[in-house]
Amino acid sequence: MRPFWRRVTVAFLLGVTMLAITSLLPLITRTIIDDGLTRRVPGVLGREIVLLMVLAVVRWVVGGLRRNISGRVGTDVEYQLRNRLARHLLTLEAAYHDRVPTGQLLARVTSDVRSLRYFISWGLVFMVLNLLTFVIAAVQMWLLSPRLCLVVLALAPPLVYGALRFNRRLHRVYWQVQQEIGELTTVVEEATAGVRVVKAFGREREQARRLETEASSILDQNLEAARLRAFYTPLLGILPQLSLAAILWYGGRLAIDGQITLGTLVAFNSYLLLLAWPLQGLGMLFGFAQRAAASGDRVFEVLDQAPAIADRPDAIALPPADQGVRITFEDVSFGYEEGGRPALSGIDLNFAPGSRVAVVGGTGSGKSTLLGLVPRLYAPTRGRVLVDGHDVAGLTLDSLRSAVGIVHQEPVLFSASLRDNVAFGRPQATDEQVLGALAAAAARDVVEALPEGLDTVVGEQGYTLSGGQRQRVALARALLMQPRVLILDDALSHVDVDTEAAILAGLDAALGSATVLLVANRPASLRLAERVVLLDRGRVVAQGSHEDLAAREPAYRAVLAHAGGGVDRLVEEAAS
Repeated sequence: MRPFWRRVTVAFLLGVTMLAITSLLPLITRTIIDDGLTRRVPGVLGREIVLLMVLAVVRWVVGGLRRNISGRVGTDVEYQLRNRLARHLLTLEAAYHDRVPTGQLLARVTSDVRSLRYFISWGLVFMVLNLLTFVIAAVQMWLLSPRLCLVVLALAPPLVYGALRFNRRLHRVYWQVQQEIGELTTVVEEATAGVRVVKAFGREREQARRLETEASSILDQNLEAARLRAFYTPLLGILPQLSLAAILWYGGRLAIDGQITLGTLVAFNSYLLLLAWPLQGLGMLFGFAQRAAASGDRVFEVLDQAPAIADRPDAIALPPADQGVRITFEDVSFGYEEGGRPALSGIDLNFAPGSRVAVVGGTGSGKSTLLGLVPRLYAPTRGRVLVDGHDVAGLTLDSLRSAVGIVHQEPVLFSASLRDNVAFGRPQATDEQVLGALAAAAARDVVEALPEGLDTVVGEQGYTLSGGQRQRVALARALLMQPRVLILDDALSHVDVDTEAAILAGLDAALGSATVLLVANRPASLRLAERVVLLDRGRVVAQGSHEDLAAREPAYRAVLAHAGGGVDRLVEEAAS
């Protein structure tokens, strides 16, 4: 709320003004009864009634302004906090997103932030105003009759004890509610994103049952919160009523005995009634507060997570150049989990500028992990990765990643036009440049097949396109960046052999002097590479040309054979 402190201050002052007016009303009522009705002082009745009406109008105007300002502060806090949370999520490393379920993050950006807004707009305001109301009313009640005030205070300890106990128990329940909402969001997100798999395997009922299980957990926690409210809220509400009954009995006797005036008794009861709603609303306010506290815990758990991969204070920009870059791995090791088996171990490699290098290996050998270290999607646990002699850890992320284009095996397209997807890394690109990149990726037929060409919205995750079309569009997106390093992570696995040949034929011209690192198993793609690096269980076991490795390295032939080529044919190709 700090950026909005001026508006918060104004809202607070308006609230105090409203309370000051409210605190005057019982005193005016006392004057009307004692002076206007009992003693019949001339002019008092008309004057005090006019004053009552004027104060009521002023209170209405001030209260409306206070609500408007408080509501705007809450909405602005929600807007700012949600944007801050979204920006922070984008700064967190890929490993964090690998660990944390997407549904939990979605719940924190949506429902948890909304809970905080409700509390700031309504709950926090009324907690502060209720506290002030209590102080003002207590002072006025003491000034009117100390004896009656002591009767009211005698019932305060059980009220405070019940409120604190309610507060403690409700916090645990609401924290669990928000956690379960995150779990439910995860289930919904997975079911909708994987709806094709669910339908293909006929698992709709099982997914529905899974969703029902998570929804039942939320139901159970909400019912527990309802049970707590059902017990404590009426309890907190009845205590002020007991005070009122005691005051009417004892105060009535004092008035009959002439120890206080009738106006004083009415005014005292008015202040007591003024306290009744804040005290009765304690349960509801504590509910808002505890839901907001639980949401705040979850939101700031993310915001307090420092990015493991970020610019160093002394980071420098990668110097610009027209040619590719030299990439060096110096004794690089990497593990996804501390204490687990390393995904990479003792990697020493040197790739010359403009070279074409293929990284080959079986499943889980560390190919994608190795290439992900170049743009710092992951950080090595030991050793260094150098780009043109600069440790990537000492380069600014913007300059490094703007020099690296990546095409993954399962590319992600956004729910936007084809043009926006291709120009994602270079938004200022013209239509001619976009079409040129699509042509270099052998994807002009994709444009021609779409009803609105480049303006066609490809749909969430690009599922309106085939797997091969998505890969070619992703390749065009990377080529349009004119990167100095191009990483192709099995980027042509979904295209047919003829399309692959067409792409490879035009790729050399499109790449220019860029350094190319590719994960590939097909012989056609491997022929693009001047050099092949064979990985096995995170270690480099062989290097050389495709023909050389196919002729002399059994492990290389085995990898290619599992990719669909016969070993004998591979050896014959190498020999020829």
